[in-house]
Amino acid sequence: MVGLQNCKILIVDSNAHMRQILETVLRGFGARRIFTATSAEEAEIAMERSTYDIILLDYVLEGGDGLAVTRRVRAKENHANRFSPIIVISGSTERSRIEAARDAGINEVCVKPVIPKELFRKLVAVVDYPRCFVLAPNYKGPDRRRRSADNYPGEERRADRKAARRQAMQSMDV
Repeated sequence: MVGLQNCKILIVDSNAHMRQILETVLRGFGARRIFTATSAEEAEIAMERSTYDIILLDYVLEGGDGLAVTRRVRAKENHANRFSPIIVISGSTERSRIEAARDAGINEVCVKPVIPKELFRKLVAVVDYPRCFVLAPNYKGPDRRRRSADNYPGEERRADRKAARRQAMQSMDV
């Protein structure tokens, strides 16, 4: 079960009403350490100065967008929040926007209007079931695979099976 009492949470949204709603919902879940930023610039300054356990980031921000902020945070090797879970808050459910968020390194997407039960589900996902972090040349962020499929035919799984087979064969030679 998610315990948010000690989590340091950053809410980034240009809309004061939305920031207040998110803060109220988070306090209802037990969160006490909540910080806010109102623009892409403020968000980046806050994230340079402090580490956050969870970041709630609006897709569209004053002075930029949440995905660009996420890409910059994920790309910097020594950034304090490089591995912090980021939940994007979006008013759009278009597939292309959801995929763009995923590809930017977002952990979860929560759609506006925010429903507390849905936000709680996203918080549980990032706190209780964190995904491995991937550092690849063209992607930095949480593993995009949500489930482990033993029969996945992709290159990585084949390599995993080959390595396991090689290791089994070596152990039989001993």
